[in-house]
Amino acid sequence: MGDSGSLIIGLVISSLVVKFNEFNIDNAALYAVSAAPAVSFAVIIVPLIDTLRVMIIRIRNKKSPFEADNNHIHHRLLLLAPSHLTVTMVIVAANIFIIAFAYFINRLVLNINIQFFLIFLVGIISSQIPALIIKAKNL
Repeated sequence: MGDSGSLIIGLVISSLVVKFNEFNIDNAALYAVSAAPAVSFAVIIVPLIDTLRVMIIRIRNKKSPFEADNNHIHHRLLLLAPSHLTVTMVIVAANIFIIAFAYFINRLVLNINIQFFLIFLVGIISSQIPALIIKAKNL
């Protein structure tokens, strides 16, 4: 895909997230979400957590956070799955699960800060699963 493709996809996703939040400003719409920012956060949580996780790993290894390596979730899953398509489907399924979780906790009428925390926690836990499976297989 390259840098340009990634940047365009990021621009489209961020534009759609902003539009989604604007649509939900007034809860008068039939399908309005009361905690739209938390659901929007769930939409972008996978790339956000992956970026933060990789930068932390690079800094911890005393490397530049902008240096390329194979620590992204996609590369970790490629060690476990046979193809890029399978890995992509796993990541998409995980993102759909997190978005569904965000809608579920939105229905519980929790404080939005708690919703953000729970979504972030689920994102962190799900991002560690490939590393845990790889570590268990290597034992």
